[in-house]
Amino acid sequence: MVQENPTISLTGLEISEDMILISNQNSIDEEVENITEFIHGNAKNMSMVGDNYFDAVITHDSLHHWEELLVIFNEIARVLKTNGVLCIADGRRYLGIAAKFIFNIVKRFIPTQMNYY
Repeated sequence: MVQENPTISLTGLEISEDMILISNQNSIDEEVENITEFIHGNAKNMSMVGDNYFDAVITHDSLHHWEELLVIFNEIARVLKTNGVLCIADGRRYLGIAAKFIFNIVKRFIPTQMNYY
């Protein structure tokens, strides 16, 4: 993503310190280390990030690990700018009736243009 648009920056939040090491090396290998940053932490507590900080929050294949969904969605809502974009992709979590219910709850906290695909 940052290779195709070097005017943006990427901040990655990762719970695994080993994955941060790999991500940092990948950034160096891909020559994007000057526009990427990887933070060790958990989505339940992103206190190291200010309110309304991110234009977009993207989570890929991590939703199935989340245990406290409402806590995490509240944190995402806090760090996401008012017109920001939230993109969730997860191929492992069953996205049936329960996910639709959660989606409708989250939509109340992040009311701008949410869609379920």
